[in-house]
Amino acid sequence: MEKIAKILPYFRNFYLVVGVVAAIWILFFDRYNFLDRLETEIRIKELRADLTFYRAERDNIEETRNMMESDMGEIERFAREKYMMKRDNEDLFLITAE
Repeated sequence: MEKIAKILPYFRNFYLVVGVVAAIWILFFDRYNFLDRLETEIRIKELRADLTFYRAERDNIEETRNMMESDMGEIERFAREKYMMKRDNEDLFLITAE
């Protein structure tokens, strides 16, 4: 009862009550509340990491494309490795690790 008696005068202060209610409203019930902002920030960090990854992949693909445009041997190597292509007079043996 003593604790309530110590707190009661603060509830009579109009500005303090309105300030606390406004803070609670902004933190939890507002359209742009605190929890939604945290989720948005986390999502932004994930998207920035994805952006970094995809930029690196794009650069790698661009480098491969530039190499293939300039060297016919590179095109042949790429076709042999990726698409298992071979010349007419060659035999192709696939070895898989189990």
